[in-house]
Amino acid sequence: MAVLRLSLLGCAALLLAACQPKSATVDTPVDLARDADAIRGAEADRMEEMNDRDLDHAAAHYAPTASIAWPGAGVVRGTAQIRSALAQTFQDPAFAVDFRADRISVAKDGDVAWATGGYSVTRTDPATHKPMVVKGPFVETFVKKEDHWLIAAGVSSAVPAGTGD
Repeated sequence: MAVLRLSLLGCAALLLAACQPKSATVDTPVDLARDADAIRGAEADRMEEMNDRDLDHAAAHYAPTASIAWPGAGVVRGTAQIRSALAQTFQDPAFAVDFRADRISVAKDGDVAWATGGYSVTRTDPATHKPMVVKGPFVETFVKKEDHWLIAAGVSSAVPAGTGD
């Protein structure tokens, strides 16, 4: 009889435990500042890789479905077109790039971000065959894939020489 009572008591305890609402899973809080710093770091890596003409690593910063509008290149979409545009750019012996985001914002949920800033590109002028500098602003959007950020879309425009930065 004691065994039966203990068995019934044990079953009742299991049933009560099973009927209790599960505690809500605690989501890891999003650290927006850490994400912004990660994007800054990725941008610094990309700039170095571009200046080193490292096609594989530079292209790896773009999402497979990315759309990018660069002055002189029009809109390039997807991995193949982005790699092709970068490969063509890297053939220019005068090529050098500098860009800095002056603002990076990360969405509250931590899976989308955007950056604005300015850039400077040195390239060969097709008319004079001498190095020329092109400067202007840019806007990029990023998506978080696993533990890193990829460029999903970007647009940059050239500011005509002599009109300011």
